[in-house]
Formats: sequence, C-alpha cells, structure tokens
Amino acid sequence: MEERASIWGRSEDKIFETALVKYAQGTPNRWAKIADLLPLKTALQVETHYHILMSDVGDIEAGLIPLPDYTESADKKKNKIKEARKPATQWTAGEHKRFLEGLNKYGKGDWKSIARQCVKTRSATQVASHAQKYFIHLDKDVKNKKRSSIYDVSLE
Repeated sequence: MEERASIWGRSEDKIFETALVKYAQGTPNRWAKIADLLPLKTALQVETHYHILMSDVGDIEAGLIPLPDYTESADKKKNKIKEARKPATQWTAGEHKRFLEGLNKYGKGDWKSIARQCVKTRSATQVASHAQKYFIHLDKDVKNKKRSSIYDVSLE
C-alpha cells in the first residue's frame, strides 16, 4: 500500500497544486492539511513531493531541462488537418440521377446504402450532405429562379 500510495496520479497532482496555493508557505501544519485532501498520501509524502517539485522547477529555471517546443507540434497538427481535407467536387448529373434512384429504392436516411449501392463515387457523408441540400432546394420556390441547378434533375 505504501509503494502504491507514493505514485502520484494527474488528479492528485492537480489537488496538490491547488492546495499549495490555498495553504501558502508559513501555514501551520501545511503538509498535514494538504494530505487531508489526498486520502492515499501522508504528510511526509506530500512534503517530499513538494521538495521534488521545487527541485524540478529549479532545474528547469537553470536551463538543465529543455522545454518542449509546443509550437512546432501544433503547427504540424494544423498542417495535417489542412492536408487531410480534399477539395470539394461538384456532383455530376449522373451521380445525382443515381442518388435519386437510391433515394427511391432505400428511402430518406439510408445514406450508407445509397452510397455503397448507387453512388459509388461518393461517401455516405457526402451523400447525406447532398441530400440535405437537395431537400432544402425542394422546399424553395423554384419559379423565381435565375439559373438551373443540379437539384432540378428528376427521374421523371
């Protein structure tokens, strides 16, 4: 039990750090009060943990421990996100016609089946997005339109 209790978890570290602020240096029974907030820790373990923390902070401030370069890893993530997305392509009349056939066959909402069986060039997400735009278009007043749309194509 003593060995397990000497390992500090992230939640315990958070409680410890908050308690260090609450019970500042010079507070009577500081280590015991902090240990009361950490059921698996003794006052001695809390005090030892504090001294280890202060030693680590001193090493960092002395330049003995290099700080991680978080900006570089954040930039890499940002670039990965940009690379992962492909440019949007317009639906062809053939794809839209196959979408409508799939809609008649599988019904509204079964985008996965429509994508797999009918519009094999598009993912289920793309089919769902196309359907959303198609149904919005159907609700609009098409008489006052200035130009035609792929959504005007029907199976009839």
